[in-house]
Amino acid sequence: SKENLQLSVYSATNGVLSERQLEWIVKHFSSLNISFDGLPHVQDYHRPIPNGKGSFKFVDNTMRFLDDNNFNYGIRSTISSYNVELMEESVDFICRNYKTNTIHFEPLFHCGRCKTEDDLKPDMGKFAQNYFKCDAQIKQYGIKLTYSGCKIESLTDSFCGVSCDNFSVTPDGHITTCYEVVSKDDPKADTFYIGRFGKDGRMRINEKKRKFLHSLSVDNLDYCQDCYAKWHCAGECVAKIGHMDYTGDRGHDRCELNRQIIKNRLLSLVEGKYPHLLRNEPENENKKDIKKSGVIGHSQGGNDRHRN
Repeated sequence: SKENLQLSVYSATNGVLSERQLEWIVKHFSSLNISFDGLPHVQDYHRPIPNGKGSFKFVDNTMRFLDDNNFNYGIRSTISSYNVELMEESVDFICRNYKTNTIHFEPLFHCGRCKTEDDLKPDMGKFAQNYFKCDAQIKQYGIKLTYSGCKIESLTDSFCGVSCDNFSVTPDGHITTCYEVVSKDDPKADTFYIGRFGKDGRMRINEKKRKFLHSLSVDNLDYCQDCYAKWHCAGECVAKIGHMDYTGDRGHDRCELNRQIIKNRLLSLVEGKYPHLLRNEPENENKKDIKKSGVIGHSQGGNDRHRN
């Protein structure tokens, strides 16, 4: 462009994509984040396609296509009570079959359809224990293991872009700052919807709402002031704090989980166990030697039953 700017396009996807779509993505996108829950039977249970059948063979086909084209992608896995004890096995399966550079584990958060299935919420203590095991295990594969509540590689006062001018446009023209609040019917939309595009094409922003969201940095949260984890957790995801007092207490189970994981990683760094945690890029030298063959498939569409 005349301003000498470069465009990078990224996307999150359930991975149920046709070959034509994949060819277009490889040509035009910089990277993808793929929802894959670690093991074939878990993927099929968590994320069936509209006809009720499993989605693993389709997502597997997508990742193998991307691997064949040396395309950059990460894997994001939802952990429920169904697979919380399978996290180590999931790491092994992913690393031995695909060339992803990152595995992101996230405990299931009740929203959308999964609000009706309370028994799937994982025990946070078990999540933490198994995450620690995976942290030690994954080093041999030379890739990163991440969790949103532990940004150990940086010091930040903001959990996400909600307090830093995130800008997303919904299909009906509303402007939301939160990727998880995308419906006007969501009670949180009153806070996170900060404007919209009118029929005349003009953008209108509610500056009072925008300024309030800017205030949600961790240095303005009284509850977090004396917490050792504050600069790596940054006050937690405001959409997941369990109430709508967005400047209020954070002492819920995710808050405790964040502290546990951050404490473990800080101590590990001090002890020199996991220096790879601070590297900007994962080590991928041994990835091609580890990769093995698997199932092939294809599809046109998909449907996630559970999401974070």
